[in-house]
Amino acid sequence: MAQDAPIGRSPVWSAAALLLALAAAVARAQEPPAPTLAHLALGWVLGDWVEPIVCEIHGSPTRALRRVMITPVPTFGSAPPTVRVQFPDPDAPGATRCLSDLGGDEPRIEGALVLAFEGRARPDTAQHDFETTLRRSGGFDFPVRSGHLRLGGWGEAAPPLREVEFEGGQAQARDVRPGSDAARLVEELHGVRGLELALDAKGGERVVLHLVQRAGR
Repeated sequence: MAQDAPIGRSPVWSAAALLLALAAAVARAQEPPAPTLAHLALGWVLGDWVEPIVCEIHGSPTRALRRVMITPVPTFGSAPPTVRVQFPDPDAPGATRCLSDLGGDEPRIEGALVLAFEGRARPDTAQHDFETTLRRSGGFDFPVRSGHLRLGGWGEAAPPLREVEFEGGQAQARDVRPGSDAARLVEELHGVRGLELALDAKGGERVVLHLVQRAGR
C-alpha cells in the first residue's frame, strides 16, 4: 500500500510557509523604530497653535489670532525626524498694525521652517532623558534645518516683507511658567497648554511667539 507523502514535504504547504515567512519579514521591516529623544522632543511641540494679538482694523483695536502649525515631516528609512513650522494667514483681514497682548509690535509672518533635534539617540533611555530635560530646562532647543520667513508690517501701505534666512539658526521652545503673563493668556483662551517659541536666525533676527493650544485643536 502506498504511503502518504510526509506533510512537511508537501509542495503546497511549503509554498504557504514561504509566503507566511516573507509576510512576517516584511511586517518586521515595516515596524517603526523605537522612539529616540529626538522623536519625543519633536513630538512635544507638534500641534495647531494660536498666538493672541490685538490688531488695529478699520481704526479699532480687535482681538485676532495668529495660527502656527507644527507638523511632522514624512521620513523614510533611517532618516532623522524633523517637523515643519508653518504660518497660515492670520485671522486679521484689514489690519494696519498688530500688538502682542504682552506688549510690543507684532510683525506679519509668512513662510515655513524645518526643525531638527540633536541629542542622545538611545531608545532605551529616551523617555528618561526626555522627562529629565523637560523638568530641568522646561523645554528643548531645535536647530533650524532649512527655511526662511518673510517679516514686516501690516496692510497695503506697509513696505514689502523682508525675507530672512533661518537655516543654521535655532528655535527654543519652553513651557510657559505658572503665574506668568503668558500663562494668563492660556487661561483667557481656555487653552490646555502654552508654549513660548523663540526663533533665532543666524544673522541675528529674532521672533518670539507666545502660543496657546486650545482644547479640540
